[in-house]
Amino acid sequence: MNCFFDTSALAKLFQKEEGSDFVEKLINAPENDIWILDLTRIELLSSAYRRYRQKDISEKELEIIWKLRQQTQDMSDYELMKTFLKQLKNTKDNEELLQMLDKVFKN
Repeated sequence: MNCFFDTSALAKLFQKEEGSDFVEKLINAPENDIWILDLTRIELLSSAYRRYRQKDISEKELEIIWKLRQQTQDMSDYELMKTFLKQLKNTKDNEELLQMLDKVFKN
């Protein structure tokens, strides 16, 4: 199945909310082809910069997001989603990182 993800779907990976488990299952299903709207990558950065300007996240937190973007810019959509999931699983105990990402994705 072709699965197209937008920013709100990606946010479900960082914020535990209704639909989070479903999004993760879709990404992990080997029969699914994962696609991310080009706008999603831009919206993530835009949201991060907005949160920085509003002083919701620090300059250090903004740098973390920027570095993650730099590391993933040449990845396929599938690789990008897998990278996000892997990073989240490796940082579940890092409450500071999860709180920062949660602040970025809040409306």
